[in-house]
Amino acid sequence: MFAGRRMLVILVAPSGLVAAVAMPTLGAVLIFAAIKSLRLGEIGVVCKTAQAGKIALVVTFGATLALPVAAAVAVGVICSLLLAGAPPDKDKPFGF
Repeated sequence: MFAGRRMLVILVAPSGLVAAVAMPTLGAVLIFAAIKSLRLGEIGVVCKTAQAGKIALVVTFGATLALPVAAAVAVGVICSLLLAGAPPDKDKPFGF
């Protein structure tokens, strides 16, 4: 309960200050946060597994660049569901 109140104060109190910050600055903060959230090790694991994982990764990434986030997530989920029904790679029967 205390954490919720503290978060409310943090969000409401400096709202005028945030409104005065230039949009390019806010964009830079978002880009920085996105770069920090990437986990290259996990991307490498996906690339080493079956072809379906690579396809889903690339399609979802492309959709994220071209569409709003909610639509891109939907495209990624649909792509993953379609690929889940695809037969596995013949040379990698267990995805390794």
